[in-house]
Amino acid sequence: MQFPGPVVLIGGNGDIGKRLVPMLLDHLACPILLVSRNAGTSNETVEALQLDIAAEDATYKLPPGATVVNLIQAKPPAVAGQDS
Repeated sequence: MQFPGPVVLIGGNGDIGKRLVPMLLDHLACPILLVSRNAGTSNETVEALQLDIAAEDATYKLPPGATVVNLIQAKPPAVAGQDS
């Protein structure tokens, strides 16, 4: 499966993200970006982005055209309503 941009996992360094990433890598042909307040580790298959998603400018730090998957309980309305 191919998406027009990267797949962004908000909270991707958590338990669910750690289980989901290997499955996505098996089925997707696009970059995966893990967004977390705590810096994760980038490697050849995924990129980590340290970002507080509750910050006012968080929306503008996500790549355009991204498919955003929220793995956390809450996120600000600006990100929830973003049309990437």
